[in-house]
Amino acid sequence: MPPTPSPEAAPELRSYRVVCLLTAVIVPAFGYVYHWHDPAVVDPLWLRWVVGVLPLVLVAGTYLSPWVRTHLERLGVASIYLIVMWFGTLTALNGLAPEYALGYMLMVVMIGVATLETSPLRLMTGCLLFAVAVAAVIALTVPAPGMNPLVFWAYVAVTGVAIFVSIWLRLEMRSRLEASEVRYRTVFDNATDDLFLSDAWTHRFLHANEAYLSLTGYTLEELRALTLHDVVV
Repeated sequence: MPPTPSPEAAPELRSYRVVCLLTAVIVPAFGYVYHWHDPAVVDPLWLRWVVGVLPLVLVAGTYLSPWVRTHLERLGVASIYLIVMWFGTLTALNGLAPEYALGYMLMVVMIGVATLETSPLRLMTGCLLFAVAVAAVIALTVPAPGMNPLVFWAYVAVTGVAIFVSIWLRLEMRSRLEASEVRYRTVFDNATDDLFLSDAWTHRFLHANEAYLSLTGYTLEELRALTLHDVVV
């Protein structure tokens, strides 16, 4: 059996770290943009720095703590819930001002990007439904809103649905590709002919079926350390 890849090499882990780093930069940056546009906004910059530092703490945890890596999905989803509540509160306190309404919809898009590679569909659905529900509460409770609350909620809801559909389609395509890969590997591994795969540039072995391994006398792990030039059949 091939060795299990380390958590450090997982594409999901790399995607998670990139999203956290982007969040840590974007959250404080937008705060300064809002204050530059309107110094009277209710948006404490110190709180933005706290929200921006939290993703960095999680990134550090992925390097230092196996527990964080094990519970990465749930920690990521919990972070999304907290950010939705925080920015929803800011949007309400600023009277559904257009820039905050736009920022909230941008945040919903970021949720879709963050969960595209890192969370199962059910967890992503929960995040989007929560964001839409918070938007509905804002639309129903903010007095003298800065924009039409029904338009705001409709935009958030439509954005959430569009993200849900796009991610569902992506996951469906991934599922079909994985099923196709399983069928191909089954045929490959059980073929009676001697078959192997190699890298076109390095000529290193990538995979080989049992017939080829029996012919050469190598195990699959040993063969992967060799090139075509090292094996004489």
